[in-house]
Amino acid sequence: GHLEFSSKDGVPGLANDCKMIFQIRQKGQGVTRVDLTMEFESQSPITPLGIPLLSLDNMFALNVLLPNAIRSKLGDT
Repeated sequence: GHLEFSSKDGVPGLANDCKMIFQIRQKGQGVTRVDLTMEFESQSPITPLGIPLLSLDNMFALNVLLPNAIRSKLGDT
């Protein structure tokens, strides 16, 4: 599937035209791959400095928090 979130305003003073695009694919029995692409238009020279931190945050969310939330939800059924 394809899931996209966007904000024209973004983060005032830092970035605008922000997008988070999730590509979700079934890779096999019980295996799902989620790829995240982020796009934005920088509005400040300090904005690029936040990219490594944002990348770590997204990696943690996709690889730890999302699987745990799914396991928890599946366990509730």
